[in-house]
Amino acid sequence: MTSRTRIKCTTLLVCHDVIHDSKTGNVHLIGVGNKLRPKRYPARTPGYCAFAVLSGVKASDTVVLVCSDQEDTDIFATPVHRVESPGRNEHRLVFRIQEPVFPRPGNYRLQCFVNEFLVSEIVIVLPPLEGISP
Repeated sequence: MTSRTRIKCTTLLVCHDVIHDSKTGNVHLIGVGNKLRPKRYPARTPGYCAFAVLSGVKASDTVVLVCSDQEDTDIFATPVHRVESPGRNEHRLVFRIQEPVFPRPGNYRLQCFVNEFLVSEIVIVLPPLEGISP
């Protein structure tokens, strides 16, 4: 079985913040959504988070998120996360994304790669400014 088929990303979400409750082990996602509403372009958005749940990963695996525009130009990439706690069935990863800049309105793809293989992607929408044509 190859890495591409054994690893699954069951959840990939964008939110304002992620809070981990160390007493219960629960994770609380605040402000979940896929649409950002900037006041101008290029848009320097405030920091936000991406939350991923992966299964089938092992301790030597690396995970990175890459955001690209409709022309496949990379906008940003997160630092590489190395999987910890080998032997767990499910790994929850939080990526804190600090002030990414989106050049124009449109749909942006946020892709999750494990060992350089694409395992999941979502779309982040940045709509045109109110009253102004793109």
